[in-house]
Amino acid sequence: MTMKIKSIKQIKQIGIFSDFSSGGSKRFEKLTLLYGFNAQGKTTLCDIFQSLSENNSNIIKNRKTIPYDNTSQLVELSVKINDNESNLKFKDGHWDSNNLKQNIKIFGTDFIHKNVFTGLTIERQNRENFTDFILGEEDTTKAKELEVIKSELRKINLKNAVPLYVKSKSEQEINDFVNLNITENINDLKEKFSKKNAELIKEQENLKNVEQILSKKDLPDFKENKLKSIVTCVRFINSILLKSFNSIKNDVISKMSNHIQLNFNNFDAAEKWIKEGVQISKSKENKANCPFCGQNLSNAKDLLNT
Repeated sequence: MTMKIKSIKQIKQIGIFSDFSSGGSKRFEKLTLLYGFNAQGKTTLCDIFQSLSENNSNIIKNRKTIPYDNTSQLVELSVKINDNESNLKFKDGHWDSNNLKQNIKIFGTDFIHKNVFTGLTIERQNRENFTDFILGEEDTTKAKELEVIKSELRKINLKNAVPLYVKSKSEQEINDFVNLNITENINDLKEKFSKKNAELIKEQENLKNVEQILSKKDLPDFKENKLKSIVTCVRFINSILLKSFNSIKNDVISKMSNHIQLNFNNFDAAEKWIKEGVQISKSKENKANCPFCGQNLSNAKDLLNT
């Protein structure tokens, strides 16, 4: 007994075929090639034939057209058995009188997924000797289960490979360390370490001389009166240092003005008298003492010029 699918008459609400109808005008021969771009319905046809070969209505039910308009799904095929041709339909959610389920084979994506397993992604270090392909649904399932087991084993080995000093850290501490913004290179860090190490060695050597340090004689005690004298001198020096040049100059000019007012009736005439007196002094180097006040005249010109 020979069975052949001769044509597809109708397909409704399945995949891209929302309402397809040819009336059986396109006939299938011994070899028929269907060509189309992506999303043009090739996979949908494979799913229809897959549903027919397995007598599995769920394959078609899961391929409802989007958007679905609540119209019942329908497939109508023209089937020739021996010399008689009749219609085979999928309607009301199932196939009617499906006599082809044992006589049709589909080698589509679903077949490859179930029956073909490539061993190209298996690592050689696992020592399992796989051929390029594993054929058969049962063997493919076992191969996939093996891959899951090996994946879990790799995760366990990865955890065991983590150093103890990392295991003791929290996830946040590890993330903070990974996200550190490192600006120094290894050579700079080595140089800094060498300097710090040299300083440490020097300090350790100094600590070895602690007995020598402790054996030094204590400084002699200062007597109280000497200490007071030092404090007085320091305070005086500090008071001088706090004064500016202008304040010192003003003090000198003020004292000179007071001296002139005490000893002269006319201030302007006195200033002229003092200048002329300095010029007619016996000492050409101005190192003589003033005949008026008895002070040394070495800085007299600078004072008068101010």
